[in-house]
Amino acid sequence: MEDGARTCQIIPGARIDAAVGDLLIQAMTPMEQEDMVSYLQSSISASKLDDCRYDTSYQIFEWLRRSELIALMLVNSMRS
Repeated sequence: MEDGARTCQIIPGARIDAAVGDLLIQAMTPMEQEDMVSYLQSSISASKLDDCRYDTSYQIFEWLRRSELIALMLVNSMRS
């Protein structure tokens, strides 16, 4: 493809990914499957919690920054 020649073969990855996933699930015991689901749920929850913490910190920072700007504007307007 890099030299502009026609593609001789294409192997779509979606079917391969699905087949490998199915084999993995079949090879796992029910307890291992439950453990994996629990791990993924806790990882997702922790990730979302971190995102919320970041968003909240950023919002607080922005609020303080705007409040400081408003306070400076008020002080400057009083001096005029």
